[in-house]
Amino acid sequence: MNKKQREKYTKIIIYAIIFIFIIGLLPMFFI
Repeated sequence: MNKKQREKYTKIIIYAIIFIFIIGLLPMFFI
C-alpha cells in the first residue's frame, strides 16, 4: 500500500470516528 492510499484510508477512518461520535452524542441533546 502506497502512502497516498494510506492517507486516504486514514482520512476515511477519522471521518467515520467523528460520525459515530456525533451519532452517539445526539441523543444526549434531545433528552
